[in-house]
Amino acid sequence: MRRTHLERLIAACALLAGGAASAQDVTGPYVGAALGRLEHDEIEDGRSELEDAAAAQRILAGYRFAQHGAVELDWTTSDELHDPTTIAYPAFPGADLASEYEIWSVKGMAVFPIGRFGLLLGLGYYSSDADRTVTRNGVRLLHATESEKGTLVVTGVTYDFERLTLRAEADFLQNVNGASVATTTVGVLFRF
Repeated sequence: MRRTHLERLIAACALLAGGAASAQDVTGPYVGAALGRLEHDEIEDGRSELEDAAAAQRILAGYRFAQHGAVELDWTTSDELHDPTTIAYPAFPGADLASEYEIWSVKGMAVFPIGRFGLLLGLGYYSSDADRTVTRNGVRLLHATESEKGTLVVTGVTYDFERLTLRAEADFLQNVNGASVATTTVGVLFRF
């Protein structure tokens, strides 16, 4: 007997619903920390201005108000990013541009549990400060802070234990001072 697409879809939904039903209660407040990478790619006038990656650290707090939804506030900082081979300011030939980021964000996330595993998908709002320094031959020529606000997209996976959750996450920030910025982190969340 041949199965129709509808029968296959119903069977798949039943399997997913069974996995979600067996998942433990993970609702309530949580705090966490994560380590990872911040990648920055700034294109101006058809050439790369600053393309680099650096370590990123994140501290977060959130509330999972339902099996399938959470709201979160986080603070992410990066180590110094720089690319001396592509920077060419007419006023400062041979200069090196370095940046460090501090990013605050608020996120709303949908969680799709499958047993102890979960898939994340969300949207958020960020506020970033990029601390920029231009140097040449070790001499500081210029220092400025650029601020930006915008939207971000969140994707990730989780694994739930009794009181903690392991999470791998990627955040894609839109138009951070004319650049594309993405953070990829792995962390742990502690539920109360």
